[in-house]
This record gives sequence, C-alpha cells and structure tokens, in this order.
Amino acid sequence: MTTLAIALLAEATWARAEKPPIVQAKLVAERPAVVPGQPLSVALVLTTPPGWHTYWRNPGAAGAATTLDWRLPEGFAAGPLRWPAPRRFVTGPIVSYGLAGETWLFDTVKVPTDLDVGDTVPLAATAEWLVCADICVPEQATLSLSLPVVAASARPGIDPAFAAAEERLPRPARDASFSVADGQVTLFLPGIAGADANSAWFFPAEDGVIDDAVPQRATIENGGLALRVPLARPVGPAPTRLTGVVVLGARAFDIAAPPRP
Repeated sequence: MTTLAIALLAEATWARAEKPPIVQAKLVAERPAVVPGQPLSVALVLTTPPGWHTYWRNPGAAGAATTLDWRLPEGFAAGPLRWPAPRRFVTGPIVSYGLAGETWLFDTVKVPTDLDVGDTVPLAATAEWLVCADICVPEQATLSLSLPVVAASARPGIDPAFAAAEERLPRPARDASFSVADGQVTLFLPGIAGADANSAWFFPAEDGVIDDAVPQRATIENGGLALRVPLARPVGPAPTRLTGVVVLGARAFDIAAPPRP
C-alpha cells in the first residue's frame, strides 16, 4: 500500500462500518458443482455504485489492490487472481488505476481427485478492498459457496454470465516487444491494429515504471500497434521486461514483452 493510500485511509469515514457496505460482494462459481480432479474457476464479483471505484492489481500512485484470502478444504488450492482491464482515475496530479461498476476477479481452484460423489464442498474466502469517491473507505466481506460433488458424466454447463465476464479478460499479446530511446518506451504489438488504436493506453503491472501524467502516442506500423510511453525515470537503467495491460477501446491485451534485439 502506498503512503498516499495510508493517508487516504486515515481520512476515511470509519462510521460507515455501522452502515450497509458501499460495495456489494459475492462469490460466483463457473459451475454449480465440483468434479473430482477437475479445476474450478471461481470469481469474486464486486459491484460499486456510480461515482465509486475499487483498485486494480497495480493501484498506481494511490490506493490498494483488492485481495482474496481463501479458506479451502484439505487438498484444494487457489492460484493468483486474474484481473480485468483497469481504468485511469485522475485526481489533480494523482493518477490511479481502478475498476468501477460490476467487476469480476477470477481465480482457479485446484480440486483433488479423492472426493466422494454426493459430498458437499465448502469454499470460503475473505475479500478486502478500498473503495473511493470523494473519500476512501476500507471494506471487507467473508464469502462462501457450498457445492455438491458430482461425477464427470453429470458435470453441469458453465454459467453464461460467468463465461461472458471471463471472455472480457485481457488476451495475451503474442510476440510483443519493446525498445527504449529518448526517455520513452516504444511497445510493439504485431498484428494488433484497428480504428480504436488512438485510444490505446498501457497500464504497467508495477508502479513507478511510466510517467502516467504524460500522454501516450499510438501509431500503426507494419500492420501492428506501436505505442510510445514515457518512462518514469528517463535517465537510468532501461527496463529488462515490460508487463501489464494495453487497452484499446473495448479490447484489452496482456503484455509480457522482452526488449527488441
């Protein structure tokens, strides 16, 4: 959590703890049952009212990322969260990366093979987040699901709303690379172009990589996207790898780019 985030917490309206939560939270499983040995996708769904937002995995210059602390039966294990594309929230000179409206954060739960058909599996987790508008309020919720164990032959279909939300996750950008010159990174995304290229914006996975107060410039080169992004430290060692998300209108791409040879 950043120093500014701590300051924002100090200014939070703590009395709200006695009032209904600002954010509505729930767990949603991709299927209403568990199959022994088959991974299960589960989503934390946060719904914020108009004017409020939570924070992305890299909250930017202020804020704190949402966390999900699982309590699972023996033999189960959860992986890292998979995040949707963020938005920029600008308050004076402060630029943060957040999420608003209905936000789906996905996780994959490893399921052991030694489950008995007909049993019920309890999945529980504590979610914590910081929600902000003109004030910032820390909130949390203890959430749970109870799912029956069924045979593979009886496995139900995927929840359509779950599938639609998962489809909106950023897609891997193949063969992405970057170069550094004159205090800026040029990020190359081969095969990615379109009328929405002018809206392209790079969100780094780690804070302090880019200067987000300076505009980013996109052009189409050789049938792909070239996005010029100012570095936070124009003088100093160049990045050895660039990770994050590029958003182009309604599209989003996961970036894990090495430097160009």
